[in-house]
Amino acid sequence: MTLRDPSVTSPERPASTGSAGVVRLSKNALGAIGPRRGGLVLLSLLSLLTGLLETTLLYFVARMAVSVADPTSRIDIQLGPLRFVTLSPGEVTSIAGLVLLVLLLLAWPSATLAGRLSAATLLRARTRIVSAYLDSPWACRASDPEGRIQEIAGHHCRQVEILVQQFTFIVTAGFAILVIGLGAVLVAPLLALVSLACLMGLAALLRPLSRQVRKRAAKSTAVDLSFTSRVAQLARLSQEVAAFDVPKPVAAELASHSAEVAHALSRLRLFGRLVPSLFQYLAIGFVLAMIVVVTNLNPTSVASVGATTLLLIRALAYGRLIQSATHMGNELSPYAEALESEIARLRSNTRDRRGVSISSFRRLELRSVTFEYVPGKPVLRDVNVTIGDRDVIGVVGRSGGGKTTLIQLLIGLHVPTSGNIVVSGQSGGRDVSDVSLQQVAPADWAKMAAFVPQENKLIRASVAGNIRFYRAGITSEDIERAAKLANLHDEIMELLHGYETEVGPGARDLSGGQRQRLGIARALAGKPKLLILDEPTSALDHKSEALVRASLDRLRGEMAILIVAHRPATLELCERRFSVEHGMLRELVTHDPAQLIVPNA
Repeated sequence: MTLRDPSVTSPERPASTGSAGVVRLSKNALGAIGPRRGGLVLLSLLSLLTGLLETTLLYFVARMAVSVADPTSRIDIQLGPLRFVTLSPGEVTSIAGLVLLVLLLLAWPSATLAGRLSAATLLRARTRIVSAYLDSPWACRASDPEGRIQEIAGHHCRQVEILVQQFTFIVTAGFAILVIGLGAVLVAPLLALVSLACLMGLAALLRPLSRQVRKRAAKSTAVDLSFTSRVAQLARLSQEVAAFDVPKPVAAELASHSAEVAHALSRLRLFGRLVPSLFQYLAIGFVLAMIVVVTNLNPTSVASVGATTLLLIRALAYGRLIQSATHMGNELSPYAEALESEIARLRSNTRDRRGVSISSFRRLELRSVTFEYVPGKPVLRDVNVTIGDRDVIGVVGRSGGGKTTLIQLLIGLHVPTSGNIVVSGQSGGRDVSDVSLQQVAPADWAKMAAFVPQENKLIRASVAGNIRFYRAGITSEDIERAAKLANLHDEIMELLHGYETEVGPGARDLSGGQRQRLGIARALAGKPKLLILDEPTSALDHKSEALVRASLDRLRGEMAILIVAHRPATLELCERRFSVEHGMLRELVTHDPAQLIVPNA
């Protein structure tokens, strides 16, 4: 995916500058946190308390350092001209130790809250994108580039979690700076206020460089996402790259794009490191200059100057943390925007899962159905056909003629551009007639019409899990019955652990014929009333084909079956046969299956 995709910030979009960049970062981070903002509030309160205690500790440390020359002297605890109490060095040490202990104890809940907030953000982001993806129509998902959902659910969501992590750094450091700065003003008002004014001026002076950081971040993100998209393309075409023996040209092209990514990243890291360092060191210089001026004007204020200096130096460290976190957050913000844009796009196409409940059907009718992927260019035109509850129908036709589209319409993956598909059957114990397929509850139709694709894919699970395929209502008895109907039970029992044998990517593989029959068992496990098969024997050897044919022959009379096929032996099973040519469906009357064969080209 590149940044030119509508779901991702465009590279032509101006980079956020100044306060707009911070607002953008905060908006994206808070949006990613979502309803878990209570944890952020609690973390903020802990940060405020931590900042107060740290200010107290630093003040005591500074006063103790001044008293080192005379261990018997008393230490005045004061804010500016106001003296509160006089303590011995031992008493100050004890209080400082107690404060330090509390700070150590507070570190655990603060870190735990931040960790839980990050984990909750990642979980929420992945749950939202996966749910939106699965709730969107299949046609919406089918139009996405290959690997898009993997990229967003994997890499993008992880970057959003890191964005929230940076935001928690900013919140924690921000409260610490607030309290420490206030403490410095109370201890030595003149020195603190002048130093803070100088620091604000320094920040304004370095603002052009900060803008460069945000600009470089946007460019680096754009080229990085473009490179990721090209790698995904390589993975998809790896077989073709090997077949045409072009690894070197492909590697050279990727190396060129990788060099562009590296150059953009080097410039980003240059400015990202330069700006915080310049700010910190120049700020220290300003503070040192203020110390010299104040101590020369008032030599008796050494203790207050020392405490204020220590507080300001600590505030500068937090300031650098905020700068680094803000820089990283702005670099990651496009990922949060891309995630939200993708979720909004998918949710705008969410399917309505409510509808008429169907428990069985008598017939399925296509009435003047036309379908277009591109307006004005119909793939299917004026299709009229009726499928009865016991019909066995064969469909032939050349590639591109519309067979696959016809199947996708029947199982509800597409909606006709014009015309209608209607169902007549039973609903809640009563007869229903001519209910539009679009009005039938998707869950009910998925149970009613089962689909066996041309190439069945396995999931990493047991054989039983592959047949069940996430459907909670399917029992072990249903699975075994379906496997027997698919002529697969005996071969399953020969496996090391029978139905519990793990198969799928990274585990044991099955032969093509076994996978095809497992696909049939998967479809039959739900006890469908309509079985639709897309060229079930096209890639099988004769033995496997014979087993599949035997399975289908056993199902005749139990349900309606529609088979897209090319081999004569498979078409012999069919009582009615149709051809699809140039989007038109016509019934064939020949009784010789060999005459029905249309080259798949």
